[in-house]
Amino acid sequence: MNGEEIGWNKPQRVTIGVPSKIVPRIMDEWLYRDAPVAMTVRRAKTKGLTLLIMELGKEDAKGMIFASWCIQQAGGTAKVDIKPL
Repeated sequence: MNGEEIGWNKPQRVTIGVPSKIVPRIMDEWLYRDAPVAMTVRRAKTKGLTLLIMELGKEDAKGMIFASWCIQQAGGTAKVDIKPL
């Protein structure tokens, strides 16, 4: 992590690197929760990782909860980068 935390009151871009094998489970949950946040999924340069890129606004509490769920599902292998928009 880069020292930042997800803020509840400021727009941020959260990039989460997760193992590629759990992406289908994350996508199923994203659909089940009725797409709580706009999310871009990209292949990472690091072999075996997939990037989940979410842009969270001030009113995206459901998106922040979903981002934390994704990190938990990675079981300690997630790489997280948070930057202000």
